[in-house]
Amino acid sequence: MVFRGIPDAERNRHPYLAWLFELGFDFTIISVYRRELHFPPDFCLPPGTILISNHQRDADAPILGTALCQRRGLRFRWPLPFFAGREDLFRRGFLAEYVASWPPPVPQVLGWIPLSWLFAILRTQPIRRVREFSTAETLDAVLAAGLGERAPTTILNARGQRELGSGQHALPAQLAALHPRTGSSVWGLRRLRKAARRALVPAFRDTLAAQLRGFAALLDAGHAVYFSPEGVISADGRFGRVRGGLRQLCRLAAAAPRLLPVALSYDGLGPGRLRVIMQVGELLKAPDTTDSAGFSAAVRAAVLDLLHVNPSHLLAAYLASGPASFATGEFLDWWQRALAVIGQRGLRTDPMLTQAAANQLPEQRLRWLQRKALVRLTQGRWQNAWPRETRAGWQTPARRVAYFANGFDNLMPDWRQALTS
Repeated sequence: MVFRGIPDAERNRHPYLAWLFELGFDFTIISVYRRELHFPPDFCLPPGTILISNHQRDADAPILGTALCQRRGLRFRWPLPFFAGREDLFRRGFLAEYVASWPPPVPQVLGWIPLSWLFAILRTQPIRRVREFSTAETLDAVLAAGLGERAPTTILNARGQRELGSGQHALPAQLAALHPRTGSSVWGLRRLRKAARRALVPAFRDTLAAQLRGFAALLDAGHAVYFSPEGVISADGRFGRVRGGLRQLCRLAAAAPRLLPVALSYDGLGPGRLRVIMQVGELLKAPDTTDSAGFSAAVRAAVLDLLHVNPSHLLAAYLASGPASFATGEFLDWWQRALAVIGQRGLRTDPMLTQAAANQLPEQRLRWLQRKALVRLTQGRWQNAWPRETRAGWQTPARRVAYFANGFDNLMPDWRQALTS
């Protein structure tokens, strides 16, 4: 009897395990995130489709993948796509590095757990990205390129020499002798001189080409593939440069694939579980791959057109460009003017901003900002306490303000002028 928990069970080596893990991820996601899904009325996930989206958190792929499968009870309507995942995820010991800040002995214990078996079940395959290429992997690549007999000073730049030769050890006469003391720090290629990096280019290109051919074969076999156009998580909240891998994948497929754009809009300046609004677009023909700039622009527009302006964008915009001191009424007036401008521009608006209780939302979020010490109430007026030199990120509410203000730049590049005039 064929198992029907997932629609392509007959093509899966471990259908029961795949179904179980998909269920687990789906239930985990809805317990951690307030996921709000918006699909086109005729949504389907046809064979040979490339899924693309913006990339802001590690959870993007699980959120997107489980949502697109559309669980109905204990069954899934659509098959799980294949995912392009960063290559270092498959390296033994990755979990220990990922939770290195956790109390011991948790990192040491998790370091023994290999993830490759789990990724095989979850249809995740590696794609090389130089950012995660560790110092140890960099040295392995240098040795494989036949440079092991060179003096380390001819291969390593000043930073690499300082990191690998300082402290208890002096640099050895030959590079190969450094192997026992290399580390797992990322951006390992930044420890090399330019000439040494150039020597690694052919092998890197061969590896990446083989990985892309593998994803193209999946498309040709009728599978859907998720591929992040940016390649990495956005560090500052803006949609990053579209990398060349997606265009190359479209060129390698036997038939021109269709793209399914998806946008994930996080609402991270508010109480409770982190909200994420997921908007699925219409299937598109792959843009012309002979025009690199045009291809990137089309991919970028397809994703950005689906993003929702949410309350976090408005809060971040007001703190980032608003007055140092303001009354509640002034803030409410600005909020309504901002919604009017956003509507005039035809931007997608978070349904929360238009619901019946939307009038209470600005004051509720203002009180949340107060609890996070981003505003202070003094003699009936609010003081903007957000430090303007804060770097964008997810680690603190203050850094999230910068993150969402930058994200708003993608949706309305002139928002500072449009919302303060």
